[in-house]
Amino acid sequence: MPFQDKIIAGDDFSARMTAEGATAFELDVAGKTRLKIGRVCCGAFSETNALLQKLRRHTAVDRLSASFEAETVLPFGCEYQISRKVEICDGFADWTLDVRALNYGLIEALSLEELFFCGPWKNVEFLIFGENAFRTVIPGSEKAELYRAEEIPWIVRLTAADGVRIEFLTGADLWRHRSARHLPGAHCEFALTGNADEIKMERNVLRFDPETSIEKRPWRFSNLIAWENPGRQLRVAPGACDDGSETRIDLAAEKVACLSSSAGRKFMRSTIRRAANNLIFENASPSLCFDAAHLGRPAKKQLEHCDADDFIHFYLWGSRQLAANGFSLQMQPAAGSLLADSVCAANLNAPLRPLNDNDEE
Repeated sequence: MPFQDKIIAGDDFSARMTAEGATAFELDVAGKTRLKIGRVCCGAFSETNALLQKLRRHTAVDRLSASFEAETVLPFGCEYQISRKVEICDGFADWTLDVRALNYGLIEALSLEELFFCGPWKNVEFLIFGENAFRTVIPGSEKAELYRAEEIPWIVRLTAADGVRIEFLTGADLWRHRSARHLPGAHCEFALTGNADEIKMERNVLRFDPETSIEKRPWRFSNLIAWENPGRQLRVAPGACDDGSETRIDLAAEKVACLSSSAGRKFMRSTIRRAANNLIFENASPSLCFDAAHLGRPAKKQLEHCDADDFIHFYLWGSRQLAANGFSLQMQPAAGSLLADSVCAANLNAPLRPLNDNDEE
């Protein structure tokens, strides 16, 4: 029996994992397609020619999240196994990609999926690693190259003519996306091109020079996708408390610096478990950090990462814990922080809505 596309839907969005074709994933927000994610290229071989081995959808009992699992095998060269897991809750998708060379092969060149942001777009903002402010471009009708260089635009945010915003963020493993900057004989290139109707992002993360000694290893890359609909209607899980009682915790006052750290995670877990009413974290500030110990690799000394992933994980996990007792969770952004105006921050600052229960294919 052939595989069928899998769908996860909420009040104002629909995410589709596709069984075949040049597109692996599509996201619709407010009734329009806003993002298409393509396929991986391993050296000269494109995943468009791969054989699909697995495509599944899982939905949590409380409907606060659902996930896709997909696996393909590219039957050329040494053969390559490409696996994806995408966890989705209202407003967020946590994307994990694993690429493995089989039969004693090596990954000599790797291009991650191309991203196609479907407009029309009023503006495009992106933050280059090493810079302290977003670059803003107002795309025109003619196709143009907005950016091309070895350094990664680690946050890309687009605003549509109808006010919908889409954000693509490289967070917890920013260091891994920048591996070519640290490996001998390795190169990378990132590019943003297009016009008001469509912006394309290319991510050539690894290309080794001939005769370079290459370590045989699998590669994992993760990204966050966030979307915001200005017409969003706030709604919480059935039975949620509406008596106005709440507890406010100031993360800045508690000196919680990076949620990727063991201390930050311990604080969040214990605080959420003790909550006896609606919980609001103030000064929630996802930020860039370089402490390798936060990622369990203290010997590396420095590994660049952003803890936005952990904020979203605790937002989902905390919402799930509190919803069981009729409470909700919000995270209010720190004014003036790097991500204060981000889509991630806007979504974290609203109670999590459950997914639709009628999203069968």
